[in-house]
Amino acid sequence: MRAVRAVLALAAAGTAAALTVADAPATTAAPQALLAAPTRIAEVYLQQRAAMVTVSPPTLREAMGRLRVTPAFADRARGDLVALRARGERYADVDCGYARALVRARVAGAVVHGRTATLRVVEYTRLYPAACAQGAPYEEMSVPHTMTFARQDGGDWLLAADGVDTGPGREPATTEVSEPVAG
Repeated sequence: MRAVRAVLALAAAGTAAALTVADAPATTAAPQALLAAPTRIAEVYLQQRAAMVTVSPPTLREAMGRLRVTPAFADRARGDLVALRARGERYADVDCGYARALVRARVAGAVVHGRTATLRVVEYTRLYPAACAQGAPYEEMSVPHTMTFARQDGGDWLLAADGVDTGPGREPATTEVSEPVAG
């Protein structure tokens, strides 16, 4: 197969996103097909993180079983899930906590270079308060991430890194949930 270099535009949730395929092996897959698996993996990963702050989180084994991550990233993911679960327990103690979490992920841009894909993903999360909580029907936030994926020998993609984008002029990430404040 020969190497190709192409820039393609795709629409994602009504917003144009750029995909650059740089020196990747020629493929018959469409750009959307190329990004489908990493996008799904990102959304499941973000959903599991959000679910850990609810009053009925999945077990650590269940959450880790749903993630498609490299062995090198698994320890960090596991540590984050444990910390988020503990934070969710503190939220429940202070203000009833969250009953459920819903996450959507939108790819804002992607670069694929050989066996590595880097996606700029915007996480949209809604946290729904438990029945005993007072206030708004849900809390909503959006957080930009840069996620790196590694393509395995069999062709499967695995999440290898996740970073919250906190560049100049950007607001702090709101899913990096703060400590609960007793009211």
